[in-house]
Amino acid sequence: MLTRDEVIWGFRYCLGSDPESENAIRSHWNFRNWGELREALRRFPEFVRNAAAAEMASDPISRGDRLIFGPDHFSYLDPYAGDGEHAIRCNGVIEYDVGRHGEIDEPVLFFGPYICLDPGVYLFRFNGNLQGQLRVRFAHRCGVPIKEVTLENFREPLCLVLRQEVTDFEVVAGKTPALRSLQIETIIVDRIGSDRYSGEDAGKVSALSPVS
Repeated sequence: MLTRDEVIWGFRYCLGSDPESENAIRSHWNFRNWGELREALRRFPEFVRNAAAAEMASDPISRGDRLIFGPDHFSYLDPYAGDGEHAIRCNGVIEYDVGRHGEIDEPVLFFGPYICLDPGVYLFRFNGNLQGQLRVRFAHRCGVPIKEVTLENFREPLCLVLRQEVTDFEVVAGKTPALRSLQIETIIVDRIGSDRYSGEDAGKVSALSPVS
């Protein structure tokens, strides 16, 4: 189930306008994830005929800021760190294989990069391959949780709405019993819009919705 913010930004991102009513918001927040909402909104007549909506549906890099993080931007705990037998940072790729790493007790594969993010709407794209399930936790201020999700593929991005600036933002990736293999070349973060709140809504950090 989506949050109210994610429905509103789905309309803005796909159609170029806010939902026309609270009923429109409520009728769309039962989608399981942001990807299903996006596909539903793309069938709206407004999406087809509105030139502004067509522009908004283009690559977010043309409208916002893009950050690209590779293996060297993240930190690793032993025995995944370094250049040893169980290192998972190899040849510019984060690589996990159950045959080589499955017996290791440490669940955290990597974490970081401890950056500041302005208020806004962000899409996180994992460039790589995943077999099984990967647990991803988003946190700030050195461990304060924002949301945890379990990914089964990297086909679609994750959408994150931040209502305030966050400091020491990190992505924490952890293995699950179902994780078989993992390769990540980069994590691309696109800021597709700014968000401004006031009053009682100020100072809140929204939930994150997985897109599968």
